[in-house]
Amino acid sequence: MNEKDSIRVSNDLEQIVSKSINALSSTLQMQQMLMTSENGSLPAKSKDEWSIGYVAGYVDAYLQMKGISLDSNPTTAVFVMENVFISLYGEMEGRNLFQRFIALQDERNSTNLQGQQTGGTELMDFMGSDGKMTPMKWTGYVMDY
Repeated sequence: MNEKDSIRVSNDLEQIVSKSINALSSTLQMQQMLMTSENGSLPAKSKDEWSIGYVAGYVDAYLQMKGISLDSNPTTAVFVMENVFISLYGEMEGRNLFQRFIALQDERNSTNLQGQQTGGTELMDFMGSDGKMTPMKWTGYVMDY
């Protein structure tokens, strides 16, 4: 691969990363809006182990569909995932929740893993539905629907 090809790959990856962060943040923020109180705060349950897992699983499934995984391209996958957490929760809390996700991964926390599985499955179902299905399981979990 020559330098020109390397720059093209880098630019293509940058576009995928940017589009991924925007697409994921938008679809997750739709759910987040429904659980936000009138004063703008989120319920504690939207930041618990299951919810952190849901967001991570949702992001991971999307990235895998785009050919980016924690195994094949960990730097890019972590960058996208952390930035989605930041877009959902703000700079400081987003970083803290992402670090909590990493710790929960190390612990193999079962509640977190259930959230990951639900988020990943829901993203795959959403992507395969041609817009006929709306992801709502995170909102349903947080709001006890």
